[in-house]
Amino acid sequence: MIYPSEAVLVELGRVTWAAINLEDMVGYVCRWINQADRDNAPASVRIDDARAVVDSTGGGNEQDRLRRWLDGARQVLEDERHQILHARPLTFMSPDGTETDVLGVMPRPTKKGRPGREYTERPLTVAHLRESHDAIVAVAEGWRVAMFDADVVRDLAGRQTEEGLPNPSANPSNGGC
Repeated sequence: MIYPSEAVLVELGRVTWAAINLEDMVGYVCRWINQADRDNAPASVRIDDARAVVDSTGGGNEQDRLRRWLDGARQVLEDERHQILHARPLTFMSPDGTETDVLGVMPRPTKKGRPGREYTERPLTVAHLRESHDAIVAVAEGWRVAMFDADVVRDLAGRQTEEGLPNPSANPSNGGC
């Protein structure tokens, strides 16, 4: 097996570690918003379920900020983490023998209103991986504000239930049960 340079492997480890931490933060926030949250569900499903609860509580600064954070988390988890960690490592060799390492990102069909993706290749370089790491960390840094906003949403959702309105914390992915 041929490995990329030590510097690339170190940066790949930083991306992986940042993604692991962001996924945990997403789990905490989604679980706080949505009492019916399923720990074993993929992050995208948990975000969808939490978004449904947030959307059911109307508008407001907290809800808007929380929607932006959840959307940002989904984007970096799908566009950075997923594309890097689930890609196929490829090495291209030019006629002069120069090797270029890339990540082959497989196509994805359109799903739940999100656009599909054609096959793409991402450079397997320290600079490119550092950009991905920084994008993940930038979203992760907002988790404390997201938890504050989630607390407001949770309180609003609880009041709706007390008033006899539909329970927004019922899990929308399994028919509201």
